[in-house]
Amino acid sequence: MNDPEDASVDVAWLHYVAGLTQAQIAKQRGLSKATVHRLLRAAHESGAVRVFVGERPASTVKLERDMVSAFGLETCRLVPSVLSDVRSVTDGVAALAAQSLLAQLEANRGVVFGLGAGRTLAAMAAAFPRVSFPAAEFVSLTGDFSVFRTEHSTDVIRRLADRTGGTGYSIAAPILANSQADRDVLVSQAGTRIAFQKIRQAGSTFIGIGHLHDGSFLSAFNLLNDEEISGLRKQGVVADLCGTLLDAGGQPVDCDVGQRMLACRLDDLRGKRNTAVAFGETKIPAIKAVLKTGLLSELISDAATAEGLLKN
Repeated sequence: MNDPEDASVDVAWLHYVAGLTQAQIAKQRGLSKATVHRLLRAAHESGAVRVFVGERPASTVKLERDMVSAFGLETCRLVPSVLSDVRSVTDGVAALAAQSLLAQLEANRGVVFGLGAGRTLAAMAAAFPRVSFPAAEFVSLTGDFSVFRTEHSTDVIRRLADRTGGTGYSIAAPILANSQADRDVLVSQAGTRIAFQKIRQAGSTFIGIGHLHDGSFLSAFNLLNDEEISGLRKQGVVADLCGTLLDAGGQPVDCDVGQRMLACRLDDLRGKRNTAVAFGETKIPAIKAVLKTGLLSELISDAATAEGLLKN
């Protein structure tokens, strides 16, 4: 079997439908166990395999209810605490986010979807199955970065448009302008105006939540240096919500960096079904700040993060 996609589907069928173990598949197909494992992962990433678990541990369901009650959410979906390594939690949270997006597409809860950037959203796009929703439209909520990675909102948009047969729109300009005047010029460009029109039309969004600790987007993509990030912390910034910098109370911090961000504003998110996809101990203050804005309809995270949010 020369076609890699056919090989991954073949192995996935043998494992998930026929019930063969990876060792049995390796023997039957003359493959190494490592190759079988790789092909199964490829089948997941291509969307050939869709895994839905109808039930979750009772303790996780209780945590979800507690989160809804504490923060005024419509829904909360959590990965159980049995997962501990970051990769597994990322995959679990991404799978829940992909299920949520698919459910909204199937219910036609918004033909236009706004998408943020981030590692977990990139994993969500990678986990999303191939389906046919040609009327679906996906638009970036932020400008782009000079350093190319799969976490870019543009790449998330491209993947989802490819998986659904829909259309993608991006803000084809840097996320951080040199000055507020430069931002105003970029926003006035025809291509950028189209993207912002689509953002206003969006009925739902899937967004990441940024923090200001080591490894943050602001530093990882060379948007700001350590001194500038330290300055933001001194001004009380704890979270980055699609380019809007927030304090611990969920209020926007009026600062030069925030004014230069080429991204949607908080008002653009009002009246939409906003799903935040974020987890991790270092992100707890940032997630709590975003929850305090009252803009979230749904939070997709993990049990450990939820416990931290409810304690603090």
